Amino acid sequence: MKADNPMQQNSSLQLPPAHPRTLQKKRALALAVLIAVLVLANQESATILPRLCPWYNLTDIDCPFCGLTRSVIATADFQPATAFRLHPFGPAVLALLAGWLILCCLGLFRDCWSIKIPRRLKIYSGAALALGWLCWWLFSIIGG
Repeated sequence: MKADNPMQQNSSLQLPPAHPRTLQKKRALALAVLIAVLVLANQESATILPRLCPWYNLTDIDCPFCGLTRSVIATADFQPATAFRLHPFGPAVLALLAGWLILCCLGLFRDCWSIKIPRRLKIYSGAALALGWLCWWLFSIIGG
């Protein structure tokens, strides 16, 4: 039976949803590539990067993320003083990325979708991190 509506004809051409294990592999690969790029980049090459932040370019005030990439690269280069000077959350971001990669890999090896982390822990730790980040940013703007 031929459908009168062209949208109904195209609905049979939809791709099936990706298998969760495939998504897990793609996520782990993307995280591994991101961490490898950050670890392989050196601090000298990061200092010549232009400031692409639209907030900074419009207002001349650092946004909450300004300096974060350079800080993560400095952390990967084992330069903690430089990393904390550029952005105090850079080492934490690199640690979170590495932890997320480990959880993804453990989920692949354990043949499950993901490691179960209690929802309350995710919410409270995320809220504490966001609040700390916001307080640091406001203090750095006010304190100059």
